[in-house]
Amino acid sequence: MAKSQARAKTQLELSFTGLRPSRAVQTLIRSQLRRLERLSTGMTSCHVWIDTIHRSEAKGTSKVVSFDVRVEVRLPGTEIAITRKPGRTIHKNLSSAVRDSFSAMERRLKAYVSRRRAIRLPAPRRTPSKRAAGETQ
Repeated sequence: MAKSQARAKTQLELSFTGLRPSRAVQTLIRSQLRRLERLSTGMTSCHVWIDTIHRSEAKGTSKVVSFDVRVEVRLPGTEIAITRKPGRTIHKNLSSAVRDSFSAMERRLKAYVSRRRAIRLPAPRRTPSKRAAGETQ
């Protein structure tokens, strides 16, 4: 069995609000998810919500101003969520918004994995063997 087949795939769920799903964005999200899977093998699911933020124009029309991207990753016993709402950085490009959200998730996931590795059980006590105690057979 090949190495890529041995690893379980993370369930991906995509939700688009206010825009049609494009193959380019779906491909970008899948490639970003593969990067996250390399950090943590226990990932069970990933849900990505993409929403458009509109600004009202004259005559009742609206114009897309930016994108809101939320990424939620589930691991055994916990969830990690990232929300990239327009604030200091307004994403007028959907690809940039997706990449920024996944970069933030990668940093958060690295910190989580690092904390998990730091919490290790103490080394088991070793009892002296009979030879080390000076007894011979």
